[in-house]
Amino acid sequence: ENNANNAIAPVVLRNFQGNGNNGYTPMDNTIAISNGGKIISAVNTTIEFYNESGTKTFTNSIESFFNDAGITVVCDPVVIYDSGSDRFIFFAQECSGNSSNTNLLICFSQTNDPNGTWARYKLTGDPAVRNLWFDYPKLAVSNNELYISGNLFNNAGNFSRAVLYQIEKNAGYTGGSIN
Repeated sequence: ENNANNAIAPVVLRNFQGNGNNGYTPMDNTIAISNGGKIISAVNTTIEFYNESGTKTFTNSIESFFNDAGITVVCDPVVIYDSGSDRFIFFAQECSGNSSNTNLLICFSQTNDPNGTWARYKLTGDPAVRNLWFDYPKLAVSNNELYISGNLFNNAGNFSRAVLYQIEKNAGYTGGSIN
């Protein structure tokens, strides 16, 4: 039994300097590590891959990683390692604060190595076409699906409603069509 008087101190086995603060606040940092020791770290504007020894194997801006010239300003990155599928899912959103440019940016790794191929998707943040924009994302996975929830706001910035996207993971992992 542990309590405040006999708490066990954590032991640091390995550490290294990771993806640093780029000056944006809040610093929307996210990290995931695979069973094989592959690491993805992202902050507001950059994404980096590391091996378990801390050697950086990739770095880029999130906009460049999505490889879509139509993407302007991104925010709220989230990375998940899906241990059941041994794959990574990377998410960010366009942060325009306006319904004319609201998109969810989703990438599924095709293997357990983030340096490999990714399937990239851009979904509207206004799925019912009601002149709303998406913000405050939350992500979760089940055995078969990826769930993305968020809030929708009108162009004056007032909350309108919540939304939930339910996406079949296998379609994303194989580069197929997602709805």
